[in-house]
Amino acid sequence: MLRKQCEWFRFTELRSKILSIGKLVLTFRLILFHKCSDLEVYAVEAAEKGYGRILFTIVALLLISIALSIASLALTLQSQGTLSEKQLSSSAKLGLPSSLAQAIQSALQTKTITVTGEGEASAPPEIAVVKLSVETFRENASDAQKENFEITSRVINMLKQAGIAEDQIETTSFSLTPIYEYSYGSKYGETEKTLVGYRCVNSIKVTLENISMVGEVIDIAIAAGANRVSSVSFSLRDETVKALQLQALANAVSSAYSKATAIAEALGVSLKEPLTISTSTYYVPRLYFDVEVAAVGKPSITPPSELSVSASVTITYSFE
Repeated sequence: MLRKQCEWFRFTELRSKILSIGKLVLTFRLILFHKCSDLEVYAVEAAEKGYGRILFTIVALLLISIALSIASLALTLQSQGTLSEKQLSSSAKLGLPSSLAQAIQSALQTKTITVTGEGEASAPPEIAVVKLSVETFRENASDAQKENFEITSRVINMLKQAGIAEDQIETTSFSLTPIYEYSYGSKYGETEKTLVGYRCVNSIKVTLENISMVGEVIDIAIAAGANRVSSVSFSLRDETVKALQLQALANAVSSAYSKATAIAEALGVSLKEPLTISTSTYYVPRLYFDVEVAAVGKPSITPPSELSVSASVTITYSFE
C-alpha cells in the first residue's frame, strides 16, 4: 500500500513538472504572438515553481532562433541584389570586360550606372619657343660680362637679320657667379677655397609662329656664339586648345555613353537621364630640355606632327 502511494506521489510530481514545462512552451508561443496579458500570468507561475533556469534557457534558445532567422533573411535580401551567375555569364557572352561586369553588379544594388569615358583631340603645333644661353667664363668679372654682352648682341642681331621680329626675341635672365676651387687645408677637417674666375650667363627666348624655322634659329645662334640650347617647346594657341578641349570632352562623353549602354543592355534595363557629371582636361606642350651644344654639336630638333588634348568624364546614369 505504501509502495503504491509512493509511486502515485512520483507520478503526480512528474505530471506537475510536465505541465509546468508545457506552460513555459506556451509562454514563448505567446511571445511570438504578443499576448502580453497571458504572458505575465504564466511567467509569474513559472517563477513561483522555481523553473527560472529552465525559463532562462528557453529564452536564450528563442533569441538564438530569432537571430538566425534575421541573418537568414538578410542573406536572402542580399542575394536578391547580387548579380547572379547567369547574369555574369550573359555579360561574358556579350564580350564585356570584368570591370563592366563589376559595374553591372553594383548597378543592381544602387539602381544607377557610373562610367568613365576618355577622349582625345589633336592638332599640329602652332608655336615654337627656343630658349638659348650664352655662357662666358673669365678670371675678371668685368671681362666675363663684356664678352657675354658682345656675344649676346651678335646672336640677337643675326636672328633679326634672318627675319625674326624684334618682339619675338627677348632676354629672360642674366647672372654673374664667382667660381671657386676647394682644397684641403693645412689642418685636419679644414677646406680652403680659391677664387678662379666668374661665370656670366645670359638667356634668350625666341618665339616662333613658323615652327619650321626652329632648326635655322638654333643654327644661327650657335654660329653667333650661343653655347647652350636650354629648351625647345612646341605648343598650341589658346583658342586652339579651348576648341580641342571641347572636342575631347565630346569624345569622352560618347565613350562613357557607349559603356553605359552596354551595361544597360546586359541588365535588360532602359537607360535614363544622367544624374551627375564630372569632367577634366589635360594638355601639356611638347618639351625638349637642356641640350649642351659643346657636347653634341648642333642639336637636331624634330617638331611633333601633332599635339593632343585629353579629356575624362565620369557620368552616373539612372535606369529603369
